[in-house]
Amino acid sequence: MEQTQIIVRTSKSTGVYNRANSYTLFLNGKPCKEVNYLNNRIILVVEAGLNVVEIKNENTTIRKELNLRNGQQLTITINASATYKLSLGILIGIAIVGVIIQLIIAKKVILPLIFIPFISLLFFKKENYPNSFELTIN
Repeated sequence: MEQTQIIVRTSKSTGVYNRANSYTLFLNGKPCKEVNYLNNRIILVVEAGLNVVEIKNENTTIRKELNLRNGQQLTITINASATYKLSLGILIGIAIVGVIIQLIIAKKVILPLIFIPFISLLFFKKENYPNSFELTIN
């Protein structure tokens, strides 16, 4: 059988907040390599036919079955998504800035006004952030 290539790379637009992300690559059920910000491109030479590529990090696992032809080259791009922790941090930061602005303008503590910026935290749920990354196959 002729050999084919699978190129696994991280997206160039991952941003500063995703530099610490690390992804473990499994090929046909066996651990293969690790992809991170510094090691952002891996070329795998595989046999033509059905191959199973599984990419996982600490909280998301995505499995793709690829049916490759002879001499085919396939690129899998890992696109990092906004995570729950990052979004929660931004939302808490906005709420704290809202409280500080209220204290500066009012120059006294009014309890009902202090809690208004934190109301948005009641609607913030982890279920709205199911995957920490997605795959694009070209």
